[in-house]
Amino acid sequence: AELQLGEATALHEVEKKELQEYYEKALGKMDCKDQEDAMKRMKVEESRTMLESSIRVVAGELFDVRQQHDKLKEEARSLQALLLGEEMKQLEQAICGQIGSLCGRMEEEKEEASERLKKEITERRRLHNLVQELRGNIRVFCRIRPLSQRNLQDGAQSVVSFPSETELLLDNGGKYQSFQFDRVFDPSSTQEQVFTETQPLVVSVMDGFNVCIFAYGQTGSGKTFTMQGYNQDGGVNTRALQELFQVVEQRAGMYEYEIKMSLLEIYNENIRDLIQPKDDNGEEKKLDVKIAPEGGTCVPGMSITPVNSMDDVLDLLATGESNRSVGRTNMNEHSSRSHMILSIFASSVNVMTGGRAHGKLHLIDLAG
Repeated sequence: AELQLGEATALHEVEKKELQEYYEKALGKMDCKDQEDAMKRMKVEESRTMLESSIRVVAGELFDVRQQHDKLKEEARSLQALLLGEEMKQLEQAICGQIGSLCGRMEEEKEEASERLKKEITERRRLHNLVQELRGNIRVFCRIRPLSQRNLQDGAQSVVSFPSETELLLDNGGKYQSFQFDRVFDPSSTQEQVFTETQPLVVSVMDGFNVCIFAYGQTGSGKTFTMQGYNQDGGVNTRALQELFQVVEQRAGMYEYEIKMSLLEIYNENIRDLIQPKDDNGEEKKLDVKIAPEGGTCVPGMSITPVNSMDDVLDLLATGESNRSVGRTNMNEHSSRSHMILSIFASSVNVMTGGRAHGKLHLIDLAG
């Protein structure tokens, strides 16, 4: 800026000198009035020249100021970014610290909740199975079949009455006999009502207990209907399996379950595998009941198939029913003449404790 000012001043002096020389020559040729006007014009011209020089100097200074301003502005942005980055880093560290502290507290609360849950699950299982034991490890239910159309056509009449849910009264020619059961189901009872009484026992299987439910009675008394059902009106078998899969779903995340199924028939004192009746050579399997190494009984060679849904179960039941031996009797031409044993094997692992349990459910439709 100082250099520009010096150059402008020198230029002004040269122009001023040239202008004075010009006006001095011109003044020598003018009268007094003209000389006075010329002097005024000369002063105005000098002022204009001086102002133009000053403007050029100020413009140069303004250019320098703008450059300095841009430089300071860029430095300010860099400093702001640096400060912001430092603040963000500090904020990030603070947030990470808070998250770590929160995760620690949540982990502690999770462990406490897990301990409480394990105790509650253990207590629930203990109380549930205690109730089942108090109600009796062996229970006998009686279900009365409604009179069939043929019975009504023959003029048959019912000779039983039901004073209570646990008593059956038989009219034996005017002489009444009373029979006591754990539960009596009259002819109007539904499949759902019958299963409701056995449902707690089915749940016990998932806790590692062994349960056996079988239907006993003469031909045509409704055993197969009670156990297997008819069309969409499922019996104990399908309802029990539905209950097992519901328990698996309800306990997901706490237990891991594996459910397997077998289906056997005892016909003319021979044991048949209804899921896979023939061996690899295409011949009928020869199965026998043996003493298992760990105690109890087993049937070596029978098919035990994993099932993951009710669709799997229904497919196996359909296969078994098609392989079952069916004959005719005098009392019911479609009555089964073989015992059918549906066995469910439930294995569980407690996800939190690693504890394992194994339960069995045998559902038996006896011949009659």
